[in-house]
Parts: sequence; structure tokens; C-alpha cells
Amino acid sequence: MEGRKNRDAAFALAVFLARFWSSPRRLLCAIPVDRRALAQHEALGLTEARVRGALAVLVEVGFLSRYEPEAGKKYQRTEIVSQGVV
Repeated sequence: MEGRKNRDAAFALAVFLARFWSSPRRLLCAIPVDRRALAQHEALGLTEARVRGALAVLVEVGFLSRYEPEAGKKYQRTEIVSQGVV
């Protein structure tokens, strides 16, 4: 993360996720990350764009790995629908 503009955001997100997901029962489980929900969390203090950038850095350095769920699973990517356009 050295030399990156968003290294502080990536570090803050890594610490937040590690603290939240470090209970013994969760250690070997996948971490479902919703950037919209994280952006609204007061303790983190990051915008959605900064969370998205921080996630990209954490995936790039190997702290997180991206998982694409199978169709019909609980956590899936959704398409963003633009509002106000009919």
C-alpha cells in the first residue's frame, strides 16, 4: 500500500474489517462486504467512493480476495439503476 493516495483509507478499512470479523467462529468464514453499508458507518468515516477504492487496494495487495457468488445465492452483485430517468 506504500505510495498510494488512498493507503490511509485502505488501512482504516482493513483494521475495521479485521476487528469486526475476528471472533473465533468467523475466522475461517468469508466476509461479505457491502460498500454502501460501510460508507454509512460512523466509526469508519469513509465515503462510498473511498470505500470502493480501499477495497480495490485490499484486493490488489491480497488482504481480501474477490468472490463472485453463484446465481441464487444471498449476496450477489446488483445492477445500479439510474434514478430520475424513465
